[in-house]
Amino acid sequence: MTDQGKKKEPIHKIQRGSIEAAIWANATGGKTWYSVQIYRRYKTEQGEYREANSYALADLVQVSRIAELAEEWLNRRAESQSSSTANEGGEQ
Repeated sequence: MTDQGKKKEPIHKIQRGSIEAAIWANATGGKTWYSVQIYRRYKTEQGEYREANSYALADLVQVSRIAELAEEWLNRRAESQSSSTANEGGEQ
């Protein structure tokens, strides 16, 4: 929970089938770093959705692809942030 009492949400999610990645931004000391959580969603017999961080052999291709997509998304974000920071410097 944040100071305002709201639950922190990931800045981006990627899903392929039952495999999902949540990308989190973490700020410490004026710097931001990112982490990626990959999990498998499933539905219980009672109809509730749950998350697990263990995978069957058949899931591993999707886990790998989700990790690649998360890396690509973070790299694009870093590139766009560095180019916007460079442009703030005063092109006139």
